[in-house]
Amino acid sequence: PEASERVRRQLAKVEDAEGLEDAFRRHIVERTIRIPRFDVAVHLQPLEAIGGDLVWHREYPDGVSDLVHADVMGHGPDAGRMATQMAVLLDELASPARSPHETVMALHQSLMRIMPEDEIRFATGLCFRFEPEHQRASCCSFGHEGPIFSEAGLVHVKPGYPVGLAMGEKPWTDTPLDLRELGTRFLVFSDGITEQFNIEGEMFEAEGLEAAFRRHVNAPLDQLVRDVVEEVAAFRGAALVKDDQTLLALEFRGTTDPARS
Repeated sequence: PEASERVRRQLAKVEDAEGLEDAFRRHIVERTIRIPRFDVAVHLQPLEAIGGDLVWHREYPDGVSDLVHADVMGHGPDAGRMATQMAVLLDELASPARSPHETVMALHQSLMRIMPEDEIRFATGLCFRFEPEHQRASCCSFGHEGPIFSEAGLVHVKPGYPVGLAMGEKPWTDTPLDLRELGTRFLVFSDGITEQFNIEGEMFEAEGLEAAFRRHVNAPLDQLVRDVVEEVAAFRGAALVKDDQTLLALEFRGTTDPARS
């Protein structure tokens, strides 16, 4: 089919260094994240020129949208290649007819078909479905910590296997999220943020991120992200950054503001 051939050509482009750099920039770095009736601020900082953190978004005609944040094992070009492949595949696979766990399953199956048999590489992450008309969302975890909400703090979502591993054939599940109960602001993050060490060998951890979030929760969203990232850097001090770092802040702004949707 034409769509499959298009995807095949795009996947082939990431196999050489020049094609990978261009594809990573177009599919990940330059991707605009606009979610109806949400404000979004994104900090995505690869450790090298190309990295394994991914933020992907798709909006559907009825105002429902999907958001995927993923973190590929490792960093650098190899991780960036898989992250770019995931973005290409999600562009093809995502559909309003697929729930988050069905999208994750389809992504996993597609990755298993294209990955070399002798390569062990996987990704953890979260796949969201946002339904702003009902002030709710659902979330499927594929081996990743849940979001941190302004009211509820760190929310534990039902765990699932990472994608790209043969053992990941077990079903993934969706966790419902009611924004009226959990809070209208929340953070999504990679472990490059929470597993950042300082020179004393201490880790920032999800608790540190939640505390920083609460200190800046009322700031404008872009400023909130900058402030939290600065807190991570201040905690790190002279220690090295050893992983890609991604932080997303989202705020639900209500169901009666069509001018800003």
